Amino acid sequence: TCHTGPLVAFQRSKHYELLLTGNKNGPTCTTCHGEAAGMRLSPKALEGQCASCHGAGKIAPHPEFPAQARMADEGLRETRALLKDARSAIARVKDKARRASLEQAAQQAEVPIIEATQAGHAFVFDQLSERLTTARARLSALFERIANPDAR
Repeated sequence: TCHTGPLVAFQRSKHYELLLTGNKNGPTCTTCHGEAAGMRLSPKALEGQCASCHGAGKIAPHPEFPAQARMADEGLRETRALLKDARSAIARVKDKARRASLEQAAQQAEVPIIEATQAGHAFVFDQLSERLTTARARLSALFERIANPDAR
C-alpha cells in the first residue's frame, strides 16, 4: 500500500538492498510510517529508530547517521511549513492574475521539496539538504513577491 514515489525512492536505498538479501534488520516503510502508513515519526523518534542499528556499538555503527536523519527531517518539516504559510498568504491576494502567478511560483518552490522527500526515502541526506536549499531560496523569493506587489 506504499505510495509509488516513496517506494521507488526507497528501492534505491542500501536499506532496500539489505532486505533483498534476506537481512531483516533494515527499515521498511512501516518502520517510519506505521502499519497503515498514516503516521510519521517525530524527528527525535526517527533519530532513535536510526540509532537502534547505527548507534555506537550497534550492528551497523555510523553514529553520525541518526543525527543526519533527524536534522533532515526537521529541515523538511520547516520547509513544508514555510510553503504552507506562503500558500496561506497567496490565498489572501485579491488580484486574480497576481494570485495565479504567485501560486505558480509556490508550485515551483514545492518541486524541490518533493525531490527532497524522495531523497529522504532513499536515505541520501546530502541530496535532501541540497534540494531544501533550493526550495528555501525559491520560498524566500516568493515571500518577497508576496510582501512587495511591485517585485518581479
